[in-house]
Amino acid sequence: MSHLSSTMQNIAASEEPEAGPIEPSMADPPFAAPAGPVFVGPVPGLGETVIYHSHEWRSGAREFAAIVTKVHRDDAGNPSGLLDMVVVFDADDFMGQRGVRPWVDSSGWTPVERSGDALAEIDKLSARMSEVVLGSYLPPAVSIMQQLVDLQARCAALEAAIATPVPAPAKNSKRK
Repeated sequence: MSHLSSTMQNIAASEEPEAGPIEPSMADPPFAAPAGPVFVGPVPGLGETVIYHSHEWRSGAREFAAIVTKVHRDDAGNPSGLLDMVVVFDADDFMGQRGVRPWVDSSGWTPVERSGDALAEIDKLSARMSEVVLGSYLPPAVSIMQQLVDLQARCAALEAAIATPVPAPAKNSKRK
C-alpha cells in the first residue's frame, strides 16, 4: 500500500506546474457571473426554447439552449416561474434540470430574444432567393399541382367514357 501511495505522490508532484503566470480563477472579474435582470414577463410554455444560465462553466460557456418540459404552477393555477427543462450543452450532451428559477444572479433561465416574426422573415428570405435565382419570373396564375389535378380529373372522365358501352344503332329488318 505504501508503494502505491508514494507512486501517486510522485505522479502528482511531476504534474504540478512550475512557478509561472498565475492562472485566472472563476472568482476573478472577467469570469465573474454577470448580474442578470429579474424576469417579469410571461412564462414560456411547454416545448418553448429558453436560455439556461449555468452557475458554473461548461465547455467554455455559461449560457446554453434549453427546452421547457414542465411549467410549475402556484396554488391558484398561475405559472410560478419555475421550469423543468432539458439543457443542451453539446450535440451529445443533454441534462435535465428541475425547478429552475428565472435568472437573478448567477443561474436561472431567460426567454429567447425574438427579433420579429420568424415566419415573416422566412417569407422575405424566400422571396429574395426567388428573385435572385429566377430573376423577374412571374408565377403562373394556376399552380403546376392544380394543373396536374385537373389533368388527372380529365383522364379519369375519359377512361369512364371509354369504359361505358355505346348502344348499337337499332337494326331495321327491312332494307331498301
